Amino acid sequence: MAEPDDVWFIRLPDGRVLRAGSTASVRHHLESGEIPPDSRVRRAHGEAWVFLERTSEFADLVPHRSRTPAQPPAARRPASSRLLETDANRAGAPVGGLHLHTVDVRGGVTELLTALESTFVRGRLLGAGAVTVAAAVLVLLANRTRLGQDVWPPLPWVAAGLVALFLQALYAAYVTQATFVELSTLRPARAEEARAGLLRNALRVVLVELCAPGGLLLLIGGLRWLGSWLAEPPDGSVVEAIVGAAAVVRLVLEVVFWPVAGLSLLLAPVVVIEEASPPRVLWQWGALLRQHLSRVFVYEALAAALGLITTLPLLVPVTLAAWACSPAELANPVVRGALGVLFGVALAPLLAYVTVANLFIYLNLRYEHAPSAR
Repeated sequence: MAEPDDVWFIRLPDGRVLRAGSTASVRHHLESGEIPPDSRVRRAHGEAWVFLERTSEFADLVPHRSRTPAQPPAARRPASSRLLETDANRAGAPVGGLHLHTVDVRGGVTELLTALESTFVRGRLLGAGAVTVAAAVLVLLANRTRLGQDVWPPLPWVAAGLVALFLQALYAAYVTQATFVELSTLRPARAEEARAGLLRNALRVVLVELCAPGGLLLLIGGLRWLGSWLAEPPDGSVVEAIVGAAAVVRLVLEVVFWPVAGLSLLLAPVVVIEEASPPRVLWQWGALLRQHLSRVFVYEALAAALGLITTLPLLVPVTLAAWACSPAELANPVVRGALGVLFGVALAPLLAYVTVANLFIYLNLRYEHAPSAR
């Protein structure tokens, strides 16, 4: 995807920062009075803020800037606040459109809320349901058939996990591509646009996810094996110390794994939008986390909470139904299979939402974040 090259950041007199997708957008809102004439602008967050009258693009619209003391925040243009309540709440604004967006945590929360509008589309929910149901079926098959367990005990679970990971990556690549096209063009994505580079992007998502949370899983499994292998000989102080140290490191990695798994949801947007190789994707993902770790953590936590809230109306009834089953019924493979499918259907909104929300999170961090100047 092409990176926007006509983006402007506008700092209002009260310190709030807006993002406009084009020069035409800034001129439009200047002419309509939505942007106060004593605001300042810049192209990127590394540049200095410049008054509108000192820019060649907007100087003709701001012939003279008032030198009087600034008004109190309550007396400043209410039109800007109305703009934030309307245009900034539109999730479908194109990069080059005339809409403005807040560039702060509040703007990110707004993006997460409006991402719900792009999530609850029948096709995306059906696709998410197909992925979650397929994952549940794979778990049931791995538990029941256990093909290849004689060769290597974890083989059935590894095979089921890889297939489920590929299905999730395929879904994430498709939905991310389609949603980005819709945000960029303000129209539904055509089938050929959503499928462009789909298999390539899905394979890249699989590779980078195997390298990030998958690498931690490999270390955890290796430490678990090491601990069990060292525990076989007769106990000794040195062996016990090594086993204890390996267990402590494994516990720490197990704790770290879940946040990393959540943060790895940003890998799919990086793959699809930047169209980079897997090493480049991992580097960009790491750079994004280093620069915005606290912001990413807050966004991902909020996205997970919103996803769970939208999932609860389906998840609670299935959980209550499973709780009401007797032990004999739960031992029946047919009942377990039915419950697995029902849980997969219930989790479909969660998968759909976190996939769409992470695109919004990435766009907010990658193109819209700019620290306020003091």
